Amino acid sequence: MVFLLAATSLMLLKLCGDAVTLGWWDLFINFGISQCFAFLVCIRWSNPMDIGGPVLIIPIVISQVLLCMRLEGTPSYARFIPVRAIFSPILLLQVVAVLFAIWRFFERLVIKLQDGIVSEGYISVSSKINELFMMAYYVVY
Repeated sequence: MVFLLAATSLMLLKLCGDAVTLGWWDLFINFGISQCFAFLVCIRWSNPMDIGGPVLIIPIVISQVLLCMRLEGTPSYARFIPVRAIFSPILLLQVVAVLFAIWRFFERLVIKLQDGIVSEGYISVSSKINELFMMAYYVVY
């Protein structure tokens, strides 16, 4: 929490122009340290077999590295990285999460409307879609 507060306050100083000597990579290191602690808390320090946390963090770190490269301008061609390319990994994660939430909502709604009586066709289709989203859920979370 301390690293997150420090990184946020340093970013505000950098954006206001008060900390000219502070580089974007310095901020990235501070945010990286705070994300490492958040990651350890998310996996509860004792569940290293859960792969969802590391997979979720990879697109976020990729976006942060691309953003720092664009803001800092190192290497020289990094200033021309499109903003869409920078934020597309995070957008992809959000789309998968929203689709998963919509699927769970409609699955529960159908079961409640049918009072527990479900046809075999629904069970077949539902199980296949559920396996797909559970795989995505396991990867994302």
